Order: sequence, then C-alpha cells, then structure tokens
Amino acid sequence: SYRHLPTDCDVIGGIAAFFVQQEMFEKAIYFFQQAALVQPKEIKWNLMVASAHRRIGNQTEAFNLYKRLHRQFPQNIECLRNIVMLCKTTGEPYHIFQEKLDKLIDV
Repeated sequence: SYRHLPTDCDVIGGIAAFFVQQEMFEKAIYFFQQAALVQPKEIKWNLMVASAHRRIGNQTEAFNLYKRLHRQFPQNIECLRNIVMLCKTTGEPYHIFQEKLDKLIDV
C-alpha cells in the first residue's frame, strides 16, 4: 500500500506502529517523519518521532524535538508532560514547563 500511495497517513502510521511493536524504533522514526511531512500541522506524528527517540535512548534529540514542538504548539499538554519528564530525568530545570503545564491543566 505504501508503495502505491506514500501520502496515506493511515498506511504510514500503521507501518510505523508495526515497527514500534517490533521495537524497531529507527525504522518507525522514518515513517513517523514521513507522516509529519504529509501532515505538518498534526503534532501527533512529531510527538511519536520524539517518543521513539526517547525509547532508543536518544534523550537529547527527543528533548530538542519536544522543545521545538512546544514552540509551535504551546497549548499541547502531552508535549509539556514529556518535556517535564525529560527535564526531571536529565536534571534540567523544569519548573517553568511545570507551571505552563499546570496552567493548561487547570483551564
């Protein structure tokens, strides 16, 4: 299906999900990135890219992507939660992000 219709995000997401299930995160990243190119205003694809980076131990790449996504989508709670979690695990200051997250949750 992907070969015939490489812009179908349902197909791309399904392939990426298969690779995540198989714990082949590098391959999943490629397909999540392809979906992000097809739907650039849909944050979920880039969140999945960042999550896959985190799962292979590439915390820096994940953190940088989450911060970039937060600048693009400042109201996204999932992104902020991941930033706070990564800050806590890496020892980075997280209070500013935690305050933003708390404000969004309270709204």
